Amino acid sequence: MEQSKTYEEALSMLQQGELASGAYFIISGVNGHQGAIINRNYPENENDHPSIVVEHLGDSKPKKQWFLVQSNKDREDYPRDIKVKKVEKRLVEFGNNINYDQAFDLICSQSPSFEKTTIYSTIQSASDSYFKTIIYYRDNNNNNKKNNN
Repeated sequence: MEQSKTYEEALSMLQQGELASGAYFIISGVNGHQGAIINRNYPENENDHPSIVVEHLGDSKPKKQWFLVQSNKDREDYPRDIKVKKVEKRLVEFGNNINYDQAFDLICSQSPSFEKTTIYSTIQSASDSYFKTIIYYRDNNNNNKKNNN
């Protein structure tokens, strides 16, 4: 990846390179409309080809021009899981004027994004090098807490 000189080269490497197991790759470039979620499933049978599903920024309807959402479900296993649909709807309602702290407070830390089994939430943006992960843990009373470090 470090050898890729362009977003397109990096995207191609992630789609075509050999993998030992399935993986999700979320990639973004620094220019507008450069973003994709790549879901590569490792074949169960050695004679099968790996399954590769790519969703590019702006692919779905309503047309998303500034965000992609990934849950813990494979993209080919659902015609859009309900959690993803609800999060996308909230992002459209807020518009792209929402800041990162608001996104964590109003979307990532709320249902349906946040559940008792949520381990972490991440927001990243290549255009301004923003990257933040909040890790959730259970306290002694089995309540979810978050670690902002």
